[in-house]
Amino acid sequence: QNSGGRSLHSAEIIAEELRLASLDHAVVAVILDMDTPGGEVVASDEILHQVLACRNAGKPVVTCMRSLAASGGYYVAAGSDWIVANRHTLTGSIGVIVSSLNYANLMATLGLKLETIKSGEMKDAMSGARAPTEVELEHMRNLVREAFHGFADVVAAGRERYADRDAVLAADFADGRILTGTAALEAGLVDELGYFGD
Repeated sequence: QNSGGRSLHSAEIIAEELRLASLDHAVVAVILDMDTPGGEVVASDEILHQVLACRNAGKPVVTCMRSLAASGGYYVAAGSDWIVANRHTLTGSIGVIVSSLNYANLMATLGLKLETIKSGEMKDAMSGARAPTEVELEHMRNLVREAFHGFADVVAAGRERYADRDAVLAADFADGRILTGTAALEAGLVDELGYFGD
């Protein structure tokens, strides 16, 4: 995730290291040693952008998946030239999620009511203080669908088995499930089962 550049694991730090690698003539290839549950869409996309910059600079990128390389982690890995996963790695989770805690019934039980003044009907969409309207839900579904289709485009661009977005969307894993490394190899989402040494 983006964290203001303070953490070694922040997207800003990772993207900057990849950017510098893409420009450094002494760097001939990049290995992403990955262990992540994923994260923010924009953070993942910023890292992917720099992975592709490395490849465009003629520096092959290999991802080694450790225990977990899911969701945004897979989004980044899909941009690699080659992906190695442990047979027990948990990966995939190809999808997008938006959630909100609805506490309207609790507020009613406690006799609380949120008074909201807003500039437009959608300004407090997904507020937990009330049930969402159908218009809000449809808008959120459209946002999630757009981001998910972008994710499917990334997978299709990076994985030879999937010609386009529709091929990814038709796959079993398009429901957001996680896969073992072995299942990911069978699905064409990784290239090899092995270890960092490989």
